[in-house]
Amino acid sequence: MSNEVEKVDCPIWKTPASVINGEHMPQRFNSIRAGGRFDWPSAHCKELHNLSLRDKAKLTTWICDQNRQGQRARLTLDLVAGVKTWRALDVSQRSDRLLQYISKLQDRLDFEVTFTFTGKGSSFTEGLQAQAESECISFSELEYLAMALRDGGLLKITGFEEDFITVNIAPAGHARLAELAVANETSTQAFVAMWFDASIRSAFDLGVEPAVAAAGYKAFRIDNKEHNNKIDDEIISEIRRSRFVVADMTCPPDKPRGGVYFEAGFAFGLNIPVFWSCRKDSEKEIHFDTRQFAHILWTNEEDLKNQLTKKIRAILGQGPLRSID
Repeated sequence: MSNEVEKVDCPIWKTPASVINGEHMPQRFNSIRAGGRFDWPSAHCKELHNLSLRDKAKLTTWICDQNRQGQRARLTLDLVAGVKTWRALDVSQRSDRLLQYISKLQDRLDFEVTFTFTGKGSSFTEGLQAQAESECISFSELEYLAMALRDGGLLKITGFEEDFITVNIAPAGHARLAELAVANETSTQAFVAMWFDASIRSAFDLGVEPAVAAAGYKAFRIDNKEHNNKIDDEIISEIRRSRFVVADMTCPPDKPRGGVYFEAGFAFGLNIPVFWSCRKDSEKEIHFDTRQFAHILWTNEEDLKNQLTKKIRAILGQGPLRSID
């Protein structure tokens, strides 16, 4: 059967999972503990089994983010081999992600959420997903993050035993969630970070700018702004007020655009969505720290426009400005 689903162990965490079309390659797994759906190109999983717990957690974060962005999480042997070079989330980032996940489970302010380590049912499933969302290697790390949120006044712990924890978001936690959501959801600006060279100007004029406009936003380039301030201060200010960032990594051979990495990283740290792109002939220049993110690989301006428009709409929906197709 073409859509046959088989119950299996997650090839990463050995927790309950399923596989679709298990006899075909790549295999498509669905594992709550691993962050959702992902493709694996081999019948053998030793490369996944041999990862350290921390590397498994980093890979899980990548799968979570791919699924959240509506991207198909395609694992490759090269990607898995490179996980050890990826930076792990820091504790504050992991705590924020846990707080955001808890908020998704609450439909009223007084609703308490329970995560369990053993057994079955929704609290066990949600405990697995909470570990995935917060880059935890164990349930005890999840408890640690919950206690850190409690000590910071963001979370209340109303029940705690060896195999479960019950929590509720405190008023300060809701304030923190509001700060995180400020990813400028009302902004119509898209900050564009790219190589400002005449040889690639058409990529902006005929690709990025019309794509952003078609998605209902207005593209902004810092080199088009007149100011008397320090350029870095202006960049930071404009990224803070943008709804998202388009980061195009196209560059001359062996000359990666350090400024683009800075701007994308700053936005990423603020939870502002980043749309990565790169002309195909520059793909090999993409730094290994960002290779795990899905890049739009484009061949010409029309290709860039079409792919970028589709991706913005898929992840953010249609923007508030009049669409210009």
